Amino acid sequence: MLEILAAAAAELALKESFADLLEHAKGEVKERLQRFSKVAAIKSLHGKISEVGTVRTIASRQPVSIRSIYYPVRVKAGKASMEVSTISDLSDGASKHIVITGTVGQGKSVLLKYLCLAEIDAGKGLPIFIELRNTSEKVTLHDLIRLQFSNLGFGDEVDDGFLKLVFERRFVTILLDGYDEVKSACAANVRNEIHLLAARFPKLQLVVSSRPTAVSRELDRLSGFQYLEISPLAPRDFDPFLKRIGVDQETRDRLLKAIKNSRTEIRSLLTTPLMLTLLVTACGTRPALPDTLPDFYEALFGVMVATHDDTKPGYIRGRAAAISNSQLENLFKAFCFISKDEAGTTSLTPKEFSSTHAKAVQVCGHACTLEEFRSDLLDVVCLLAKDGLNIAFIHKSIQEYFASAFVADLDDEDVAKRIYDNIRSSRFREWHQELRFLTETDAHRCKKYYHIPSIKSVLALFGYDSQTRVGATLTKIRAAIKKIDPSLSYDHNTSQISIGIETNFISSNGIHEYIFHAFSGISELVEHDEVERVPLVELALSNSPLGSTICNEVRNNLRNLAALLKQFEIDVHGRKERLLAIIGTSSSSFR
Repeated sequence: MLEILAAAAAELALKESFADLLEHAKGEVKERLQRFSKVAAIKSLHGKISEVGTVRTIASRQPVSIRSIYYPVRVKAGKASMEVSTISDLSDGASKHIVITGTVGQGKSVLLKYLCLAEIDAGKGLPIFIELRNTSEKVTLHDLIRLQFSNLGFGDEVDDGFLKLVFERRFVTILLDGYDEVKSACAANVRNEIHLLAARFPKLQLVVSSRPTAVSRELDRLSGFQYLEISPLAPRDFDPFLKRIGVDQETRDRLLKAIKNSRTEIRSLLTTPLMLTLLVTACGTRPALPDTLPDFYEALFGVMVATHDDTKPGYIRGRAAAISNSQLENLFKAFCFISKDEAGTTSLTPKEFSSTHAKAVQVCGHACTLEEFRSDLLDVVCLLAKDGLNIAFIHKSIQEYFASAFVADLDDEDVAKRIYDNIRSSRFREWHQELRFLTETDAHRCKKYYHIPSIKSVLALFGYDSQTRVGATLTKIRAAIKKIDPSLSYDHNTSQISIGIETNFISSNGIHEYIFHAFSGISELVEHDEVERVPLVELALSNSPLGSTICNEVRNNLRNLAALLKQFEIDVHGRKERLLAIIGTSSSSFR
């Protein structure tokens, strides 16, 4: 009853907002808006926007309303922290435009969808929720906005005149979810579109969510935006969060005790809603917890396959595909890798899903039709869900972990090396999270084929001879900085200085994490009032004391990289020697 009354109040307020908008509309634009003077049209509009808040989660196989599971997110700007229930909670009064950053599983999408619901429930205007992953070389952000207005009932041909009116009157809030899921080839164009919207329509409010790595790639260059970071969950959040998502008291008590008794490593992972939800799903009936994040995900697949079976004696869930659980998991790992490598998205079109499945079957050799595979993933494993006409991973990290697991499981050394070489040469940013998993699950080959060659290439770029261990000269360091053409930019909202690398260098030479290690600490050498958008090359090439200090800082960082390289080489060589020693003593045939 309360929800019905709240919806009625929201619809009345929305009707009044439309009436105000109509006073400033003319011609065809006014005709489009007049249809929403009727109660039925307003009610339909409110219902369509509210559909954004119906989601499927790992904890629930059935769609649920975000209103029923939302646990208040806290965000921080600088040292301040605040709880978020509405969009107005985010604004500092000076910036209408906001970028919200958060790591894997911190609930960025849930937050934006909840804010969308809160905005439509207030009835002051229209929240437009856009998933940025749907942009492409052919589909721009502008196209998605127009399509969303059409889907909400504003007509098939929403023109720029209509958009201009609703944007200028502060009638619309646009929530742009998942900038980190934009394909690399489109990232700069999408950023430019966001910047243009903010510049052209000062009254329009924009809220963008992204992982921090994508912000450092492009979004840090947006002027007039306030940057906020989602705060991690603290131990005091565990019990109320678990209660909020429907975990019973007995299970909560057992899990909280298991967390308290678990290793520090695993406790440090429980800082996001995703990890706590996985904890319930994979370990809700266990007295102890897995030790590492990969252990969580490995446990997850088997648990999802067998969910509810344990509560039904003698019952084994019927699956469509006549293959074992381990074969289905192997097929799923191959599917995850191929979908990430070729489609580059977490939401697959029917054609992409079919093509990816066919290649995964070819790789694994398991007899499993497209229909069987889709049915098992959607209805049994439940790690994918329908996304309109597409099929999408329920969370990006699911695709990332199992794609990395495919690489770790490879028994063909040449293929594994080619994959690492490909990632190292040009795709580090796309595969950053997978590399973090592989550092733990495929540590030897990750060091051998990714980390060691990466560090060597950075040292060579700066003129550091890894064979003779001769440090780079200041002349060579300056030449490298000139080639890379990095720049410093200062963010007034966060009081942080970030370093950007010239786009042409990235596209022609590839990029990997160690290039940034060479510049670590440099921002601390530069006063804030000296930086707005300063080319680092100008500072480094100058004859000022600051220029020499910057080059010396880079040289010190290169020494640290050389030391890290040496340690990795010792680790790789040491493993080989230990294996040879074991083989030599265990079997005379190897002597």
